[in-house]
Amino acid sequence: MAIVRPAGRADCPSRAKAFRAAKFHLFVLADPLRPICWRLARRQHGVLTRAQLLALGFTRHAIDHRLAKRRLHPLWAGVYAVGREEVTQLGRWMAAALACGPGAALSHESAAQFWGLRKRAMRAVHVTVPPRVRPRIRGVVVHRRELRREDVTKRHGIPVTSPICTLVDLAATWKPDNVEEAVSQADVLD
Repeated sequence: MAIVRPAGRADCPSRAKAFRAAKFHLFVLADPLRPICWRLARRQHGVLTRAQLLALGFTRHAIDHRLAKRRLHPLWAGVYAVGREEVTQLGRWMAAALACGPGAALSHESAAQFWGLRKRAMRAVHVTVPPRVRPRIRGVVVHRRELRREDVTKRHGIPVTSPICTLVDLAATWKPDNVEEAVSQADVLD
């Protein structure tokens, strides 16, 4: 009677390769980072930053792999749409604020549209950043000034200047009739 022993890694290289592949797939399916990542992406309207992914435990290689496989889609440097290329207007605004860094808030024309004070959609996103920050981002109009705590609020998770601050920002560039109408609309918001 012959003794049959299971093939080991040394006995069958293809079996060892299949084992490693199966182990890899099990790891990917059971990856505890995935639910955390998706929850954050949902809270941020489908966008994440590279820094957030690294903080969640993703490696540079894992991020690059997801970019290559089109699971992440670059919107701006270091800011990605998760899962699909298209993002909502809220996602676009969130991405612009994230791309500009800490202390950034949606402002001016974009904040007016956000608050419903302006009906016409703007192509560029307006963001105010602290004076020491100097982002240069295509498609984002950057304004620099120190924002006080009461000047910024979060709505739908997006940092945005308050309606009053938004009106002050735009009063110099809008026609008086438009400012008066926007003040009436902002009064309803309070």
